Amino acid sequence: LLFVESICDDPVILDRNYKSKCKNGDYKNQDPQVAIADFKERVKNYEEVYEELLDDEDKGRISFIKIYNVGQKVVTRMCSGYIPSQVAFHLMNVHISPRKIWLSRHSEGTDQLKGLIGGNSGVMTPYGARYAIELQ
Repeated sequence: LLFVESICDDPVILDRNYKSKCKNGDYKNQDPQVAIADFKERVKNYEEVYEELLDDEDKGRISFIKIYNVGQKVVTRMCSGYIPSQVAFHLMNVHISPRKIWLSRHSEGTDQLKGLIGGNSGVMTPYGARYAIELQ
């Protein structure tokens, strides 16, 4: 059994989360400010009854992963084996913040001009060198 707990106290992240909630089905066609106020009230009610996972639960035999502020910090406790390790790896590499991801082919090398596929002579053609510079 592996517990996963997400803890967020970063006001910027929380504000972005609150605004995104205005777009879900619960708040469809509602005034955004009313929706945010309602969602914050829900959160407050959850916080009143929520119990954070502690190291000494189940006589210290509890396995968990805690994620703070959407990955700013990740804590694992008694996570051994393939599945817990893969879950932790996945959670540490999830990014919900807006960002750009650039995908590019490699620059042209002399091996391609010779028709060699999968090789890497380490020598770029003049076109490949220009392409690499343009990517910077």
